[in-house]
Amino acid sequence: TAPVLLDLCHDIEDFAPDATLLHYTNPIAIACLAIVDATDVPTLVLCPSAQHTTADLPDYIGAPSDPFSGWVAGIYHPS
Repeated sequence: TAPVLLDLCHDIEDFAPDATLLHYTNPIAIACLAIVDATDVPTLVLCPSAQHTTADLPDYIGAPSDPFSGWVAGIYHPS
């Protein structure tokens, strides 16, 4: 995985230098180490349990679990 990610990161450096890589591949630790050591690409690591974290995140921050609750006619009205 790491060699492919490094090729991708080098393309990002050349063609999209303001981009951030969203990393969602295994092995996460080895791949991240390779990216940090060999490139300057900002990387956001998404844990393989992201789907569970995403479901739990609203509770962690006190937000509604329905992302559209509180929205009326395109205006957010927090409850």
